[in-house]
Amino acid sequence: MTSSAAMTGPGRDHRPAPRAAARPLIFAEAMAAALWGFGEAVFFFIVADVFITMIAVQGRLRAALAAALIATAAMLLGAWLIHAWSAGTSLKVVFAFLDVIPAISRDMLHHALADLRAHGVWTVAAGVLTGTPLKVYAALAPHAGVSLAALLLVAAPLRLARLVLVALLAHVAANVSRRLVPGLHPLWLWAGFWLISYGLWFAFMPG
Repeated sequence: MTSSAAMTGPGRDHRPAPRAAARPLIFAEAMAAALWGFGEAVFFFIVADVFITMIAVQGRLRAALAAALIATAAMLLGAWLIHAWSAGTSLKVVFAFLDVIPAISRDMLHHALADLRAHGVWTVAAGVLTGTPLKVYAALAPHAGVSLAALLLVAAPLRLARLVLVALLAHVAANVSRRLVPGLHPLWLWAGFWLISYGLWFAFMPG
């Protein structure tokens, strides 16, 4: 007859315990993705791609894709908030608020406002290529006659597609690096990539 001590001895593999211990981490990641997505849409200047790729390079692609979805949903909430605030605020105050955020310049704001007035919400798609943050378009949209619904309908799929793409690329790059350089943890490559990227970004972006 097997004793309870033998059943719970050091050789016994307890699977439920690790799963239970992992739950707070998963919840923390979801909260971090939500706060990051919201913050990026309102005032934060480091993109949520940094956090999502950190999850992806650790071989947790599903978790990274879930974080991308959560960050996008939170971004929509942040864009709604800043659009609503800007609609009741003078353009001068909006410019002053945006101008204090790193890597946003007065020239960027003037160009974004002119593009919104000339081309409407579709200029948001061009912002993905030019590096103009979504918060700029969300804040300037009310002063260019662009509705919140139009802004979100264009911004949401673009942002989700971008985050999904970077998660997939990071996952593939990490798998390749594990084969080519087995002793190098992909997190080192992740850290190096973002440090160099943001170093160049802050060096060359005005403001």
